[in-house]
Amino acid sequence: MHWEGADDNAVTLYDITGRLLATRSGEQAPLRFDVSASGAYIIKIGHLAPRKVVVIK
Repeated sequence: MHWEGADDNAVTLYDITGRLLATRSGEQAPLRFDVSASGAYIIKIGHLAPRKVVVIK
């Protein structure tokens, strides 16, 4: 999965149960996250509200 538009904010990825999977900070777009399976994930960018993301492989 890759994410654009984080504008140098910290980006945190969680699984649907809330377990922390990865954190990226200060990296250039696009940010890449290796996810092992299709499913729902939660992504948080900076101080914005978390968003649900669905990954289909």
